[in-house]
Amino acid sequence: MRSGRIAIALLLLATGCQSARWLRTDTLEDSRELRVEREQSIVDGKAQVGLFAHPAQLEPDLVVSLLSELHYRRSRLFREDENGPVVPAERRSALARALSEALREADSSERVRFRLQLSSGSIFGLDRITRGVAFVQPAGVLNIALDHIEDVPDDNEAAGFRDPTVRSLTQADLDPAPNWRRSTARGAESVLWVLAPTDPAAFEAAPPEEPPSIADPSLRPETSEPDLESRESDAEMLAQLRLLERLHRDGAITTEEFDRRRREILEGDSPRPDR
Repeated sequence: MRSGRIAIALLLLATGCQSARWLRTDTLEDSRELRVEREQSIVDGKAQVGLFAHPAQLEPDLVVSLLSELHYRRSRLFREDENGPVVPAERRSALARALSEALREADSSERVRFRLQLSSGSIFGLDRITRGVAFVQPAGVLNIALDHIEDVPDDNEAAGFRDPTVRSLTQADLDPAPNWRRSTARGAESVLWVLAPTDPAAFEAAPPEEPPSIADPSLRPETSEPDLESRESDAEMLAQLRLLERLHRDGAITTEEFDRRRREILEGDSPRPDR
C-alpha cells in the first residue's frame, strides 16, 4: 500500500497530473547549459522492464560522430528559413559523454532524457532549448527522439517529462542524414524520432523493433479510488515533494541535498522542508 502511494506521489510530481508515465530516477548532469537524467517507465506503480537494450556500451566518440550528422530546418514566414546542427559543435562532446555514461548505467526500464540550453548570442534575444530522449533498442541501434529543437521555452516547458516518441512540440524538421533513418513506430512519421546503427550488423539484420508505447491503452495503469486516509497521506507527501522541487529549482538547496531529502520524505522519516 505504501509503495503504491509513493509511486502515485512521484508520478504526480513529475507531470502534475495522473496521466504520468515517466519517473526521473537519476540526474547525471544538472547545469544551466546541460541537463541529462535517466527516467523510468511506470505502469500501475511498477517499472516496465525489458523496454530497452540497456545497459549499452557506446563510446563517446561514436556518439559525437552520430550527433554531428543531425541537422534541422525550420520554415519562416516572410523570413529566410532557419537551419543548422541539432547539437552545436561546441556542445557535442559534453552531451556525448553524458549520454554514453547514462546509457551504460541504465537498466532495461530506463531511457535517457537530455536538455540543452543555447544562448541566443544577442542581448536582445531569448535563449533556446533543444530537448529529447535517447535509448538503445534493439541492441546496436541508437534512438533519439526530439520534442524541441532550438525553441524558445514556453510556460509548458517547465513541466517537462513529455514523451518525444509520442508528440513533437517543435516546428522544426530533421534533414536526411547518412547513418540515420526515421522511426515508423505506430505510423508516427511526423514525430522527430530517428535511429542510427552503433553496430551496423545489428541494424542491417532486421528493422529495429520499436519499444512499446505507454500511450497504448493496454499499458495504461488501472485506477481505483483510494480511501480517505490514503488520499490525505498522498496529498501531504506530494506537497512536501513539490516544495522540495521548488527549493531545488530556485537554487536554495543543492542536488545532493535534494536527492537526500527526497529519499527521506519517501521513507517517511523527514520533517517538512523549510520554505
